[in-house]
Amino acid sequence: MKVGVVGLGRIAQMVHLTHLKELPDVEISAVCDASEDLVKKVSRRYVIREAFTDYTKFLEEVDMDAIINCTNTAHHKRTVLEALRKGKHVFVEKPLCYSPSDAEEMIKASAEKGLVFMVGYMKRYDPGYELARSKIQEMENVFYFRVHNFFGGYGQVRDEAYFLEAGAIPKELEQETIRETERQLRHLNPKVRGVFRALCEFASHDANAMRGIFRDPKCVLRTEICTSKKDSSWSFEGPFLISLLDYGGMKGTFEFAYVKERKYWDEVIEVFSPKQTLSLVFANPALKNMPAQVKVIEGHNRVVETTVVASHQGAFKRELIHFLDCIERKKEPETSGVDGKRTLDILTAIVKSYTSGKLAKL
Repeated sequence: MKVGVVGLGRIAQMVHLTHLKELPDVEISAVCDASEDLVKKVSRRYVIREAFTDYTKFLEEVDMDAIINCTNTAHHKRTVLEALRKGKHVFVEKPLCYSPSDAEEMIKASAEKGLVFMVGYMKRYDPGYELARSKIQEMENVFYFRVHNFFGGYGQVRDEAYFLEAGAIPKELEQETIRETERQLRHLNPKVRGVFRALCEFASHDANAMRGIFRDPKCVLRTEICTSKKDSSWSFEGPFLISLLDYGGMKGTFEFAYVKERKYWDEVIEVFSPKQTLSLVFANPALKNMPAQVKVIEGHNRVVETTVVASHQGAFKRELIHFLDCIERKKEPETSGVDGKRTLDILTAIVKSYTSGKLAKL
């Protein structure tokens, strides 16, 4: 399988380029990035012969079956559509985009071309997540679940664990990113656009993992948001958000905050039934081969607590293997473009329930 990588920033260097090199039946045909010095550094470091700063030439001049797209979210629509029009299968990093209509356009284009289109929600491929999902499906009378992510510690741990190449971004690209981001957020009330971006970039993994287990809620009943807090001892840069979701006979809450000072990872899905409590505890994704843990507490008079590590297989690597398998077998990915769009719909309903003060249907 011949693969090209576009967008050579942190996620491409931390995981995708390394994992693609490890897969025996994959050849990295070329890389592309708008930063000329970054392209040179990365292509030299990973021993990739062809490197481009012009995306159109990259698509036209290189023999590739598929594209791994790690560009800025603002540029996903343009780069994904161009790749699909050239007949390339596309893996795009999360989030799919900020605009539901842009998502629909990408989904339609992939369907018309009969190409695999997958969104990189790697938590769905974590062995611990898969184990937890199977156990949750066996739980009787689940009445409540809690999805919790107080985001923090990623950048500090990442910078200690990796040496990442950097490069100058052209000013015209920075300006285009700002304009395109603003365009994609126009469907939302201005006071929640920043919150929505934070949810898409930092919490969409949790929303996607949630719908992978419970599918879509009927509606978002209520959302409360606090945008920032600072005093002499600590601060969080916001937003701090809690949302109540209705699944008919079951309720769920979705919690998110960005706490910059935290170095530890704080991300868990908890599920409650009369007889059991299950916790899926995610590790910091900046650390390779750190598995999610599944903890189960059950019993009445005699309480038993069990902790399971399903596997140390890396979720990022497993999602790439799934993408390549979908191409070979001509099947729909688990985290397809449609799945990415539905995740976007959930996050949109969360912020709309806040601005309206009313429930928001999906």
